[in-house]
Amino acid sequence: MIEKSDEPRIGPAEVSGLPFWGSTVAKTETAVKVSGESAWHRTLVITALVQGITVMGFSFVFPFIPLFIQELGVKGPRQAALWAGVAAGVGGISMFFSAPIWGALGDRYGRKKNVLRGTFGGALVMVLTGVVANVYQLVGVRLLMGLLTGAVPAMMGLVASLAPRPRLGMAIGVLQGMMNLGNTVGPLLGALLVHGVGYRGAFFVAGGVLALMGLVVTFGVDEHFTPPPRDGRQGILQNIRSLLAMPGMPVVLLLLFLVQFVPNVMFPVLPLFMGALAPASKASLAGIAFALLGVMGAVGAYLSGPLGARLGVLRLLVLAPLVSAVGFVGLLLAREPWQALTAIVVVGTCQGLSVAQTSALMGYVVPRERMGPAYGLLQSANSMGFWLGPLVGGLVAGAVGLRPVFAVNALLALTFALLVRWKAGKVVG
Repeated sequence: MIEKSDEPRIGPAEVSGLPFWGSTVAKTETAVKVSGESAWHRTLVITALVQGITVMGFSFVFPFIPLFIQELGVKGPRQAALWAGVAAGVGGISMFFSAPIWGALGDRYGRKKNVLRGTFGGALVMVLTGVVANVYQLVGVRLLMGLLTGAVPAMMGLVASLAPRPRLGMAIGVLQGMMNLGNTVGPLLGALLVHGVGYRGAFFVAGGVLALMGLVVTFGVDEHFTPPPRDGRQGILQNIRSLLAMPGMPVVLLLLFLVQFVPNVMFPVLPLFMGALAPASKASLAGIAFALLGVMGAVGAYLSGPLGARLGVLRLLVLAPLVSAVGFVGLLLAREPWQALTAIVVVGTCQGLSVAQTSALMGYVVPRERMGPAYGLLQSANSMGFWLGPLVGGLVAGAVGLRPVFAVNALLALTFALLVRWKAGKVVG
């Protein structure tokens, strides 16, 4: 059992969207001056719009990377899945190391600049992807993507620095809702783009959309930034060490990693698998599959509140991955597109439930005034899971084929449930 502290804890609704490592909420509120209630409302509206469209721009092309790799000359779905996993993995590694640096620079020089770096950097990466000549160049561009992008967490940090404390949960909820909308609409529009202008054309359109969003932020968002005093800054490494020393933090970070790692193992395989079920409409089916994951993830996140209140956080975090494992087995056995899509409904819903409740565990471990730097750890744990998952999935697919990846997913989901059952009780209890 963890010793209880008298320090105030943050609620689940406020867990997401705070600044990166090296930040503190209290300093942020005094460092940024915004004139009046209407100013931050205007910033929230513009930022939410940019958030949704930016995520949509990335989602135009993300589901189709394995199919694009085949167009680059990689033969066979197993090799395409392998290279898709490698491309995702190198991007994740570079993002893991660059994210806290960008976050710290944002705290010193302004969060609007961080958003502009993410949007214009994403635009550059998309255009470069559209002109690559082989898979090796694609991997290099994905490495650059990890270094330059990160507009979504940067926008979370910007809004968190401007919103009044009582409205922070609402503001971050709006951004997350727009992110879910972008993840849902993007793959569907991307499928239409691929049919109309091809994979390379879709990358160019995505780059144009991201550049346009950068211009919207440039002229639409007004941040009057005053850096915090130099003697009030805490070093990045010092923040990391003190947070990792908190009781229960290693377990929470492991779960935050796994909750993204488990479903993402199948991501380089899913477009190729859907294409094998119906070769004549592989791009459309890939777009539908990823859109369905987004929709059901949003539904699961919405249901997580009432279900968590009724069943309890720990029970829900055991049941959701167990049911998800059943969904992965359904994918393993699917022989028709409708069977695979039905299994995706189950997996997507359980993923939404699991992500929301796992993020809420941070509130049981970290005092309110430490949530700024703690969010950096949360983001990095999620980021490594999000990018390392496809790397493992690609390696498995390259070695033994597409369908066995879903068996690995099922085993990992069971492992997550067992870890919650054995270890997370000490965090919540």
